[in-house]
Amino acid sequence: MTLLKKYSWEVTHITSILAAITTLTLAIHLTGTPRLDTHAPERATAALSIPATHTVHVSSHPGAAPSERSDPREIIVGPTSISNRYTLLRMDRKSISPTKDELVLRLHVDSLATDPLVSPFESDMLSLNAWEMDPINPTTKFHHPVPSGNSLNQDVVFSIPASLDLNRATLQIHYYNYQNEIPLSVLAERQQQR
Repeated sequence: MTLLKKYSWEVTHITSILAAITTLTLAIHLTGTPRLDTHAPERATAALSIPATHTVHVSSHPGAAPSERSDPREIIVGPTSISNRYTLLRMDRKSISPTKDELVLRLHVDSLATDPLVSPFESDMLSLNAWEMDPINPTTKFHHPVPSGNSLNQDVVFSIPASLDLNRATLQIHYYNYQNEIPLSVLAERQQQR
């Protein structure tokens, strides 16, 4: 009896584990994630314009485990082992032509990935959605994998129709079959509560 036949069961399981690890690693680092196009009927009520700067800041602090949040500006997207918590911090809208505006959304991203994994965050995961309108993608591409326990702030720029009512728009964040959205009006709602 050869060693290969003697340990064939162990070799098969080790090979399966290595294949799963390789597949997960490739999935984490893929670009051009598929987009799921859905429009939620619940759209919100007011928009707020606050100046934003175009910076990316990476910091290192432990990320909390996914949990239910009462803050409507926060959502969690992704499978448990590589999910992120996204918080809409602010937005700024300015006119760039008679028919186009520039909308800058400031997002705070906390990696909730299981150590030592890295959670994905890239422009292809984001879109601006509103009723009777095709999704609008960010104007610039970026790809920032976020290591477990780290966070970053990212300004995301969209070119939008000047006629777009932000009261009825949402920021959708998706990663394959995982998706969630933040109504842009949540900033105005928080302002009204003060």
